[in-house]
Amino acid sequence: MCPECDAQVPSLGELTARCVASHIPFELVEHVYPPVPEQLQLRIAFWSFPDNEEDIRLYSCLANGSADEFQRGEHLYRNKAVKEPLQIGFHLSASVMPPAPMVGQGRGQYNVAVTFDRRRITSCNCTCSSTAYWCSHVVAVCLHRIH
Repeated sequence: MCPECDAQVPSLGELTARCVASHIPFELVEHVYPPVPEQLQLRIAFWSFPDNEEDIRLYSCLANGSADEFQRGEHLYRNKAVKEPLQIGFHLSASVMPPAPMVGQGRGQYNVAVTFDRRRITSCNCTCSSTAYWCSHVVAVCLHRIH
């Protein structure tokens, strides 16, 4: 325990999970013998999601050519529009219910699915009709998971 702060030194298992999550594809982790203990696999899955909001901004801006969708997604996240998030392994899903009609969006519920590995988003899908691959709903779900 650090006397100047409330931080604790992470366990060796936690440090291992972080390192594996950053550098080793989960497919390799799944097929190693003897098998990796389930609790460690869960921690690896936890640390495999990007941990930086700037990574999500970069994905969104590069895919869409502007920061518009990111800003709308940030607004959705801040207004608690992300509902029922569920992470199973390397798959994250949630519903997004905009609090009020936003410019260019109808009112309704949108279902979002995101897969990830090695601290990178590998695919994302949303049921909205946006032409943007990284729509505001995907951004909101990712920001919710980070925070």
